[in-house]
Amino acid sequence: MIPSGLPSKLWRSPFLKGWALLLGTLALVFGVAPADGLRPPPPQIACPRWERVAAPAFGLPPGPDASYRNEEGFEALVFGGRLYLGMEADNTLGARLWRTRRADSPPLVQADWEEVIADARGLPFGLPDVAQNDHVDSLAAHDGWLYVSTANRSRAPTGFRLFRSPAGGAGSWQAADALSGGAGFGDPANENLKSLVSFDGWLCGGTWNETSGGAVWCSRDGLRWQRKSAPAFGRAGVDIVWSLAVYDGALYAGGQALGERQNPADDRAFLFRTRALDAPQPAWERLYAGPPGSGRALLLGALRGWLYVSTRSPAGMRVWRSRDGLSWRPAAPPGLERNRNNMDTIVDGAVVYDGALYVAVYNPRTGVQVWRTDGRGRPPRWERAAPPGLNDYRNFAAVLSVFNGSLYAWTSNPVLGQQVLRAVCRR
Repeated sequence: MIPSGLPSKLWRSPFLKGWALLLGTLALVFGVAPADGLRPPPPQIACPRWERVAAPAFGLPPGPDASYRNEEGFEALVFGGRLYLGMEADNTLGARLWRTRRADSPPLVQADWEEVIADARGLPFGLPDVAQNDHVDSLAAHDGWLYVSTANRSRAPTGFRLFRSPAGGAGSWQAADALSGGAGFGDPANENLKSLVSFDGWLCGGTWNETSGGAVWCSRDGLRWQRKSAPAFGRAGVDIVWSLAVYDGALYAGGQALGERQNPADDRAFLFRTRALDAPQPAWERLYAGPPGSGRALLLGALRGWLYVSTRSPAGMRVWRSRDGLSWRPAAPPGLERNRNNMDTIVDGAVVYDGALYVAVYNPRTGVQVWRTDGRGRPPRWERAAPPGLNDYRNFAAVLSVFNGSLYAWTSNPVLGQQVLRAVCRR
């Protein structure tokens, strides 16, 4: 299952879910791409060549249906000079975390990677409940420790788990939630702890909770956690806190109010910020409340003094930017090129690389599209930076990260399994 990707509950929308499940079939029937899934790179784009630097799905098997539809790539983080990638393996295997074997060395083949949270039996952190530890949901470095949260499988709310390690290697992990009520910080309805980030000496993450509402939880020592926002952010009715980011001395939180659970057209995006966490109940300022259909707010990153945020719309993904966090201006046409099939991105689907903001955009017709802007112009100019699907239309979503001077895409692919792809892009 995938709380931040297709075809599970990240997207919530039956419309999007259907696109993801039928992606390969539609492409083959209607001739979207050659039957082998590969495309020649178009000329004159920034990142034309993507090199695969690990075995598909890191060599793990597909699910019982002989596909990788329910296994996806999630988080990416550089810690201790190594690149870490979190994943959802088959439901019988649960969460997995891979890292490059050698520090400060780019990977070339599968032998350059190692798995670090499964025990000898293949259980994540040695825990038998793989439904509770379905996938790695968030990674963060804080005060010299590497933190990993694992999320619950869809419709199996038993509370997320949180672990930490001083070095990130196998056998070095300890529970980081035991002093705060254990799983879900004592609330089984806290299914996910997302977008862990450090702010002003605190480590913070956002919860997914469809019972009492999502919230921001923080800890100074990484072991004793406190809820630092009102459940659901009060009358906003936020069910999921998807995205946290630090900008201009404040902590920003992007969320989603689901409204009627089976009606994604009424989902609304919200954006809040606080400048201090020391009070038991910090003051949060509402910065943006989207209309029905705006979906969720995802913080994309900061570039040239602007903070970028994405939301959804019937006309395609919207990108906004602000200098002060209060006045938000359109930063791109709907769907980036007025293409409603450019629907959304995912958590950690954007990164700043070599002076530009890169965004991986979900498109059910072409596969994931990578767009970039240098932030110049009003509104800023955007260009496609990579071939559709990163040369394979079946790559439908991607987490982006930068490691050793290259741009990495950690993609989800229902046919081949997750892909680790690398490119060096021109300016």
